[in-house]
Amino acid sequence: MQLASSSATPMFPNFMDIIAESKAASRDFSADSEPPIPPGTSFTPDEQALLTVEEVVKSESWRFLTPRHKESRYNIIWEMARQGGSLPDDERILAAIAGYSPTSAGIAAFRRSRPDVLHDCFTCADGKLYSRLMVAQAELILEEREALERAERKATVIRVGNRL
Repeated sequence: MQLASSSATPMFPNFMDIIAESKAASRDFSADSEPPIPPGTSFTPDEQALLTVEEVVKSESWRFLTPRHKESRYNIIWEMARQGGSLPDDERILAAIAGYSPTSAGIAAFRRSRPDVLHDCFTCADGKLYSRLMVAQAELILEEREALERAERKATVIRVGNRL
């Protein structure tokens, strides 16, 4: 029996390579930074799933999280994908999304878990929370959309030109 070659293309790209090659890796995000994902961006359900899977499954820190933190991170990342790549940086909202009680004790518990659950997240000038990993994946999706739109415009010009 022969084993598959180690040089075979992996089923999923190495997510850390995606991050290293993305624009997000070279930028230093701060509270004064412009939002990395344009406001009003929305993702299709398939893109939302891709953002969530890439974010959660490929995350280097996933294996170090407790089961409760994994659940919280997944809930936040899924909602972030549904909301166009960001969430308001409001502890009450984030705690509720993460599955914590809306009581002061629940919010305090979320505050203690926040460094683990949101380890790669940052806030921009718009007051929203972004994940570095999700920004990198979202940039790839948006670039792919632009390439498809350019190809469609080019095909339309060719079709119209052939009719003349």
